[in-house]
Amino acid sequence: PKTPKPRKLEIIKMDGLAFGIASQISYSLTVPLVKMAYIGTETMTSYELIYWKSISMLLMNYLYARWLGVFVMDVPRHYHGIVLLRAVSGFGGLNGWWASIKLMPLSAANCIMFSMPIWTSIAAWYFLNERLYWYDIASVLTAFAGVILINMNADEE
Repeated sequence: PKTPKPRKLEIIKMDGLAFGIASQISYSLTVPLVKMAYIGTETMTSYELIYWKSISMLLMNYLYARWLGVFVMDVPRHYHGIVLLRAVSGFGGLNGWWASIKLMPLSAANCIMFSMPIWTSIAAWYFLNERLYWYDIASVLTAFAGVILINMNADEE
């Protein structure tokens, strides 16, 4: 039997690059908004912000999936562990990032967060046996040196 195809986005027809750019612009607004929420109160924690982000994202993703005709609970059993590990990893990563936004200058916290390609390439090499060519290794080392240089004076801000 054929699996029914989910409804395609008919309102906006953009290619992957346009979606990527739009998502980066949208997501880059998150960081100053998080910092603004922290500035307003000394008692707000990253857990409170992430709680409300998660509740709203759950609702929005559910409604969007329903609109597309996708059943989100249809994950094959052998992927349950990976999905759970991804959720735990994402929880820790987001909490750490938003806590760093509160405790560090915004530019330093963002620089560290957006060093993710460095760690992703190392993880892909280690866990997925993806090959790293000499220029990949040179890029990782150069990017890591850049993160160190940018953050050297972060405490002075």
